[in-house]
Amino acid sequence: MGASGSVRRYTSVMRIRKLARELALTEQELLGLLQTMGHARYINAEQMLPIELVEQVRKRGPPPAAKTTGWKPPEAREIRDLNPVRKPATRLSKPPARAPARRVEEAAALPAVASEPAQVEPAVVAAVVQAVEAVEVPPPVPSPRAADDLERLRALLIAADAELSRARDRVIALERELASSENHRRALLRALATASGREAHQSVRDAFIRRGLIGDDEIALALRAWGEAHRLQELLDPLQVGNPVVFQALLDERMLLVGPGEDHPHGVVPVTVAPDRSERHTSAPVRSALARMATALLVHGKKRLVVHGGSAAWQRELKDGLDPRIDLRFYPHIGRGPLPDTGVPDVVVLWDSAVSDPRLTERHPNAMLILQRGLIPFCQAVVDQVEA
Repeated sequence: MGASGSVRRYTSVMRIRKLARELALTEQELLGLLQTMGHARYINAEQMLPIELVEQVRKRGPPPAAKTTGWKPPEAREIRDLNPVRKPATRLSKPPARAPARRVEEAAALPAVASEPAQVEPAVVAAVVQAVEAVEVPPPVPSPRAADDLERLRALLIAADAELSRARDRVIALERELASSENHRRALLRALATASGREAHQSVRDAFIRRGLIGDDEIALALRAWGEAHRLQELLDPLQVGNPVVFQALLDERMLLVGPGEDHPHGVVPVTVAPDRSERHTSAPVRSALARMATALLVHGKKRLVVHGGSAAWQRELKDGLDPRIDLRFYPHIGRGPLPDTGVPDVVVLWDSAVSDPRLTERHPNAMLILQRGLIPFCQAVVDQVEA
């Protein structure tokens, strides 16, 4: 009895797909028939139908074939042309005549059955595509307001470029003023350093005369004796120079350092020192320094060299030992009176005491400032600044 009950449960239902094959209907037609009979919950061909409903469907039989009107082309309407030139309106081919009202009513009375979309004829599709491609889209024409905005932005850009150029020129001018101020500041510091010193109450000569010596010859013998006794330091330490500037100028003008066995020009007091400290242009170190300076000037195209300051002894050695292709002109530093006209030189050097003259630093803001004394330091400073 259990087996018969299982068979009854198994045969009490039937799948919608199987019933559609039995009735020679499509699955969609059978689902539409069930919808017409009031069974809206059946929407899938895999659902199962009870045997009672299966018998009702079998008795009802297949539904009448639905009449379709086929695909209808869209209504004729005017195609707007976007070109400025007006073209005559084109219309699509004349649509087929509308279906009679009776057929429309019959189609509305049929149950809603999901079916495959109607196939469109290729000729109709080609006609629609050709009509769409015939429509020409003109390029966008800028409005007058947009053109005005563009011109206004262009004018603002030009004004900003001009303002930037003026600002750059101003920065360059300020940098030059700053360099000139820095040169003058350094000159003032140098002048302050060289002006320091106290006035002596009596000269060295007066001190030796009060000691009992007569004339400069005896004073010279006394200084030599102190030197030979290696006690000259005791004599020089307490001495103070009344006018440091004048005393320093005297030493620079009248004393020249020479190497052992080197000759010396007339009018100077030669003092023999080590060869590397010689100030004669014939010595190897000075000759090498002069050659490096001349090479640096010629490589950078600077042939006219003007030097303010420096002793006469140093000037003579520079002129005698420098490459003749360099036009070297010396101007002694004169603290008062008009400045000499130097023309348009390639390089201007303020040397030694000339650095402290504000008139020179103002006239030559880009001049080289060399505080080092001696020929070799002078040449090395020129080389450094030219190559920098």
